Amino acid sequence: NHERTIARTWIKYNKPVTPQQSDNAAGNNSSSQIPPNYAHGGFLMALGLRGHLSLLTATDLTDYLTQGTITTTVGIFLGMAANKRGTCDPATSKMLCLHIPSLLPSSFIPMELASTVQASAVAGIGLLYQGSSHRLMTEFLLNEIGKHPIKDQSNNDREGFSLLCGLSLGMVNLQKGTSTVCGLEDLRIEERLHKYISGGAEISDSRRQKGVTDAAISASHESGRNSRVYEANAINRDITAPGATVALGLIYIKSHNKSVATSLVLPDTHFQLDYVRPDLLALRVISRSLIFWNDVEPTPEW
Repeated sequence: NHERTIARTWIKYNKPVTPQQSDNAAGNNSSSQIPPNYAHGGFLMALGLRGHLSLLTATDLTDYLTQGTITTTVGIFLGMAANKRGTCDPATSKMLCLHIPSLLPSSFIPMELASTVQASAVAGIGLLYQGSSHRLMTEFLLNEIGKHPIKDQSNNDREGFSLLCGLSLGMVNLQKGTSTVCGLEDLRIEERLHKYISGGAEISDSRRQKGVTDAAISASHESGRNSRVYEANAINRDITAPGATVALGLIYIKSHNKSVATSLVLPDTHFQLDYVRPDLLALRVISRSLIFWNDVEPTPEW
């Protein structure tokens, strides 16, 4: 028997009918419109996880991104990133970066993208650049974890977006904590992640050394401040702590680094427990277990 393989034409012919095509077929009769097929996004992501989306051409991907639903876009992003995991493929990287406003030049016309599309693009960056310690992506993800809301753009799902930035940061620098990555020392990744977990003032010493005054810093914040969300110049650790905790766990996975794990210790008094959210406690336990990988044992004591 010949082994069955999935071809490009098979993927294309299993594409659902779009609302525009249903309108043309029905003569613009609204009573016979076909509802959007949201399940097709999961179908495409599954094909990517199995390594079949590499058969599609750039034109095929453009058709999916322009004519499909949001879930189709999410499926394409995650599927293609999983298909090219760890390769830093330039074509896939361009596709993902075009849907992340922070990576676009200032001369580009601002685009209103759904928060789920931006989050899936960031998650795809983590898969695509897995273990590469890519400087541009590392610096971008590190800044995005603690990014303030800009002007009056949509702020939906800020917590989820920051968490995905931390997850992708950990994937890009997966298990790189045991050795210093050349070219990333000035980013002070560990120090800034600790700051995101503990909170406090956002102004760094490096900016003060460059002669940037408090008045100039506050003026720059005022120019792009959101009129609905006020966070002053302090780090909102309710937003930044989950992503930073996950990033530390992935970067220092299996390292048994006690100095890093000290920032993830659980409060030892009931009074201190009242100041830490339960979900953050769970993330700290998970990250500490990733760091002390060999200490995890299937015993009642553990």
